[in-house]
Amino acid sequence: MSSTPLETALNVTTVGVTIVALAANPALNALASLSPLEHLKRGDKDQASTLTILEEIAGIMDVRVHDTLQNDYNKLAETRAGLANMGSFEALRKRKHLMKYATDAAQLNAAIMKSAAKLVRARLG
Repeated sequence: MSSTPLETALNVTTVGVTIVALAANPALNALASLSPLEHLKRGDKDQASTLTILEEIAGIMDVRVHDTLQNDYNKLAETRAGLANMGSFEALRKRKHLMKYATDAAQLNAAIMKSAAKLVRARLG
């Protein structure tokens, strides 16, 4: 049986929902956090996940909640567009902006995962 990205991310089973988190090496995370490019990559990965889930739950989520999450996604997409095409020196100077983008994208992704998990639990009964 094939599973959707949402089911894979949430690890949907008949007994419940578990959000899957990958184990990470703290030392590698510390080194990666020094690179401005890593902040963009993390934020972009979270944004891609958020968009995928938003598309999958569009028809089943409360319209107001979905619109709020979609608007938050769109604002972050605008922020990301403003961070595009900067050189290495400028990226180092604007590191705080890149970190905020990554943090905001992670928080939005966590919020949508929580909302999606709640929907899945409600549908499972």
